[in-house]
Amino acid sequence: MCGCNNKENVVNLPHINIYTAMAEYKAKIKGAATRFGEVRVNWDTATQEELAWVYEEANNGSHYVEKINKKSSNEESTAKVSKKSSNNKKESKEE
Repeated sequence: MCGCNNKENVVNLPHINIYTAMAEYKAKIKGAATRFGEVRVNWDTATQEELAWVYEEANNGSHYVEKINKKSSNEESTAKVSKKSSNNKKESKEE
């Protein structure tokens, strides 16, 4: 009738992939499940997509999920260059 016998309602939204590419998500709750409308999230087995959806789309999602920003390859290379340039400045001052 309602399709309730199928697998759990799974978050399957294309724009969620953008969120998971930019950050990782970590559940703040263990050993429980929470229902957000028709979507039930089991915190012990939740996928990155489900956690991203809760954090970004669900009401008060930040109470349940922690967002950990990823560094892009451009940011990492910029950090390395700035660190090298600061080391070079220190060396030139010592001379």
